[in-house]
Amino acid sequence: MKIHENYDFSKYTSLKIKVKAKFFVCVKSEKELLEVLENFKDEKVLFIGEASNIFFYTNFDGLVIKNLIQGINISEDSNYYSLQVKSGNNWHQLVEYCLKFNINGFENLALIPGSVGACPIQNIGAYGREVSDFISSVEYIDLKSKIKKTISSNDCKFGYRTSIFKTEFKDFFIIAVNFKIAKNWQAHLTYSPLNFLSKEIKPKGIFAKVCNLRRDKLPDHKKIGNLGSFFVNPIIEIIDFEKLKLNYNDIPHFKMSESLVKIPAAYLIDKLDFKGYKIGGAEVYQKQPLVLVNANNASAKDLVFLAFTIRARVFEVFNILLEHEVNFIGSRALSSLDKAWHLYQGIDYEDKHK
Repeated sequence: MKIHENYDFSKYTSLKIKVKAKFFVCVKSEKELLEVLENFKDEKVLFIGEASNIFFYTNFDGLVIKNLIQGINISEDSNYYSLQVKSGNNWHQLVEYCLKFNINGFENLALIPGSVGACPIQNIGAYGREVSDFISSVEYIDLKSKIKKTISSNDCKFGYRTSIFKTEFKDFFIIAVNFKIAKNWQAHLTYSPLNFLSKEIKPKGIFAKVCNLRRDKLPDHKKIGNLGSFFVNPIIEIIDFEKLKLNYNDIPHFKMSESLVKIPAAYLIDKLDFKGYKIGGAEVYQKQPLVLVNANNASAKDLVFLAFTIRARVFEVFNILLEHEVNFIGSRALSSLDKAWHLYQGIDYEDKHK
């Protein structure tokens, strides 16, 4: 292991905004991980995989650990494949690997950026499927006790873009994710535009379609810095949805329950003509307004205020408060966003936060 000091690790992030860490190291095994944690136990620690969902507003005054712990173990019985996948593996490469060996099910989740270790935290999903559909358990290290533990899928409290790892767990490091994939594969084509595909389509056909769809509307972070979807698709009451339909009868929706409907945040943003809108070097992507990109050496502040502008306008027109999907690192980013939001609503931010 090589420990870097005052290190610009922006090349290891998807947004590509310059950011430095007091210390930076890559680890390739549990042994290396525990060793570096022991040597830097007085430092604040941050773990990253692909850093495809992390927005760094400031430099990190501590140790950043890049996870390169990799490996895939496969077993099977008559009905299921069981996979133990180490957390440092790339998610999309896992999807390709499974298809190569006719282990089918992940194809709807193709080309989602990030590492396997991050997938249960966010409960990644796309085109009608979520990774929690396949997770049987998650192996992690309790960083306080340094004990390795396993939590079952039922105890992970998976929800829409959330899990126990995001809401309750604090000091942990995911070592591996265990998947259980049924051999009696069935196509999942309920989500538009996959619902126009033939019912006879094969897994590789769905994979190809999903890849084409994502490449057509989403920028490659290797070419233009971005964090994918910046906002979560809002879930609203059906009664509020019906009111929206009076003025926007073309609004797409997905029924979540008898009383709740999910609508695309991209639709709301697009209706307000934000495509191509810029603040400094940050821009709303021309092909997908849910994605904010580092178009021209953007600063973190550029991105924060672009996000705020979108959020405020959507709230003003649709009375829907967009929540960010990305994870903010650096309290000043959230305080800047919150301060601007309170000022926008006519609330004295300083009095509210005394």
